[in-house]
Amino acid sequence: MLRKPVQELIKKGRDQGFLTQEEIMEAFPDA
Repeated sequence: MLRKPVQELIKKGRDQGFLTQEEIMEAFPDA
């Protein structure tokens, strides 16, 4: 099961058609 920030990131990515590095880092703080 994906964590909520990750689910939101995927949804946002689909809506925008892209994701910024910053958004990805927020969803994966341990990355």
